[in-house]
Amino acid sequence: MDKKITKEEIRRMVEREEDITYLDVSHIEDFSHIFAGCAHFNQNINRWNVSNGKDFSFMFSGCQNFNQDISRWNVSNGKNFSFMFDGCKNFNQDLSNWDVSKGENFNYMFYMCTNFNHDFSNWNVSNGEHFNGMFKDTSTSKEVRKQLYLKWKLLNPEITWEKLYG
Repeated sequence: MDKKITKEEIRRMVEREEDITYLDVSHIEDFSHIFAGCAHFNQNINRWNVSNGKDFSFMFSGCQNFNQDISRWNVSNGKNFSFMFDGCKNFNQDLSNWDVSKGENFNYMFYMCTNFNHDFSNWNVSNGEHFNGMFKDTSTSKEVRKQLYLKWKLLNPEITWEKLYG
């Protein structure tokens, strides 16, 4: 039986700038902080199977150069997305097809993604409890912001304009 790779081993591989494109991460539930602070990280990890992931908090936090297409990731078991892309200045990928319906914590998910401008109004955030600063300091257009707010407010009365953008 093959030894399963740990997130700590992945972290060391990233620090040594090794190729992690084809790693089997299908058994990992906690992806939190795995790339946090790796400012120059920008490897193509779109083939990763993250379907068992529950905690994605701070996953790419501070990865200023990260801008890979991870739209095909299955994050449907995710509960914590807080600070996932915090400080990813160059991140601008369309994740509108993600199933985040089990998500509870979205605090500062895209905080300071200064180039980010996508519409996630089709996300089901009805189970969400925390939305503080989710899109604070992004480049999301006023039209997209308004559309997203109006749709999400119907799904979840906890959502306020100030929480999402303040």
